[in-house]
Amino acid sequence: MLDTVTFLLHNVNLDKIDLNAHRGRKYVNEFNRLLYERLLDYENKYISRTRKFINEGVVEDIDDDYFKRKSITNYGIVKKRQGAIVESYDKKDFFFFPVHGNITTASSDSSCKFSVNENTDTLKFELSIPKYFYGHNIAQFVPNIESERYRKNPFFIREFEGQLKDLRIRLVEFISTFFQDLSVLLGIQNFNLFRLEDVEVKRLDLCYNQFFASKEMAIDYLLAQKKIYHSRVKKNTVIKQDYDTSFAFRHSTDGFYFKIYHKGAEFMHADFKKIQAINKDKFDSNSKLLLPAKMIFRAHFEKIYEQKQGKVEDCIFDFYNTYVLTNEHQQFIKEFESLLVFKTSSLVQEANKILRYEMSFTNTYLSTLYKREVFRKNCPDWKFLKKSYNLVGRYNMHLQRNKERARQFKVINNITKDMFQEYKIIDKSLHKKHEFFLFTDAKLKKHEQSLGFMDLMEFKLNWSKANIVESKEASFSDDLFKLIFKRFKEEIDFFQIKEVEQTNTTIELIEKYNIEAERKAKNYIKAFGKTAYQKLTATKKRNMNMSKIQTSRLKIVLDKFNEGKAFDLIVHELALKETAIKTLKKDLEKFNIFKNTVKTTYSFRNVRTDFAKYYENFLIDRTYASKLFHNPKLISFDALRKENHFSLNTLY
Repeated sequence: MLDTVTFLLHNVNLDKIDLNAHRGRKYVNEFNRLLYERLLDYENKYISRTRKFINEGVVEDIDDDYFKRKSITNYGIVKKRQGAIVESYDKKDFFFFPVHGNITTASSDSSCKFSVNENTDTLKFELSIPKYFYGHNIAQFVPNIESERYRKNPFFIREFEGQLKDLRIRLVEFISTFFQDLSVLLGIQNFNLFRLEDVEVKRLDLCYNQFFASKEMAIDYLLAQKKIYHSRVKKNTVIKQDYDTSFAFRHSTDGFYFKIYHKGAEFMHADFKKIQAINKDKFDSNSKLLLPAKMIFRAHFEKIYEQKQGKVEDCIFDFYNTYVLTNEHQQFIKEFESLLVFKTSSLVQEANKILRYEMSFTNTYLSTLYKREVFRKNCPDWKFLKKSYNLVGRYNMHLQRNKERARQFKVINNITKDMFQEYKIIDKSLHKKHEFFLFTDAKLKKHEQSLGFMDLMEFKLNWSKANIVESKEASFSDDLFKLIFKRFKEEIDFFQIKEVEQTNTTIELIEKYNIEAERKAKNYIKAFGKTAYQKLTATKKRNMNMSKIQTSRLKIVLDKFNEGKAFDLIVHELALKETAIKTLKKDLEKFNIFKNTVKTTYSFRNVRTDFAKYYENFLIDRTYASKLFHNPKLISFDALRKENHFSLNTLY
């Protein structure tokens, strides 16, 4: 369910007065500070860094604030610079250097990007959670089939709602696991000082792997989805990407990014070489694997083995790498992969059967959802102000289209001068960008629940200077998690393809419908009289299923569906007006034909959008876990290295 996450660790340099400390000051969080220092300079084979030094010149009476303010346009450095500040040994020269790097912990097969930001007093981390644990995201970050969470509720957890139940707390558990891994890697002893309250989530990607019986079925489904996705892409969409095996779009107002792609194609492009590099590195560095590998090679390529007089050390892995790509010599691949970290051939096979859905939530989009749906949602005073805000917003829309209609709307809704002032204030609040923390204090929670008394009084007594006290910090609450989950599920559901029935079958249903409509019309006339029936509008009759449908008109549309065309393309070809499109859409829905109905090569009646198929793979194939996981213990893994899961009751 979760994939890429970007988060910040705050308070890495913040200090406070402490008369007992050296120089009378101490850092607010010693763990954060030590982590910062280790990421700058700690030498370890698991850490790689990129530094760019820029000489700032000689400055008198220098302090750190100087570097936070200073901008050197000659080097293209902006005021908000990500990096650290150091001084030369003689303390005459000062250097600003961006620090970016990658961390690969001993317990992970995928690296995490990190960067240092002196300006915001933070360390930034970005990684893929499934890749962090599994080395790839064919395996999903869900409670695995032998984990404690799955065993407690094995049926509910197969549903989307079952995954949502513990999604937020599992993110919390992962972040705790990540920083604990870092503390071990960097030799930090005071992990007990780590505080989840210092963690801000900047970006969160939700993901879902939909499994099909074959690669051909997955591609066929994707091609059908591409026929309907243009109806989801509106005028305010700023990015449209349409490739052979993927498509994506970004909404300019909300800022969400959504993508569907064939996992097999993406895996070969992005992950295959990396995974094979790990396999080769582990194979080359373990001399004990050479003898069994040579025996496996000899059993399958005896002539080549004899020609080279047994000196096949340099070609064993090359043969394997070639035949994984061509899907040949499967028995050789299977035997040789028993010596390797990743069963790459099995990963390729599984990836080819997957369509992957991803939706990225940045703090821009989170801020939109937060202010629209969560912030003070039960506060009557805030609701009143938002109602006033919406009225003024509608008035402004009318004003752009028809001034007279706008004037009438203003009079009817009693829009006053004060409401325009309210609009400016509320608009500023609703469009504020926030920083989302997993855990916040009681004061902030109270601020998020209701409009403060002083704010309300300022609104009532001093309109010209009224303002809302805002907090940049915001709670990444359960309600917000439910909203992003709901938004993601809506996109997935929209792209689920409905199959096209045979034209003859649908025509028969239309004829039966017309007979029933005629019967209902006669019964209505019998009950209420002919005059009452004649007074009914065409729309009313259609809604009451008393209006016949023109079979010949609908047959033209059905034939186009059978040609493989989608609804939007059909109405475009027929040059239908908006009212005719709405009527046609309602008529088709009576016979289970929707905007996402597309003719496909394969039948997809049994394709589902849950996690049942993923878990069933482990039950049907007892070797599935060994194919998917490089470590057999991962089959019982959830989000923590240990099974003592966090409790929301103790964390809040």
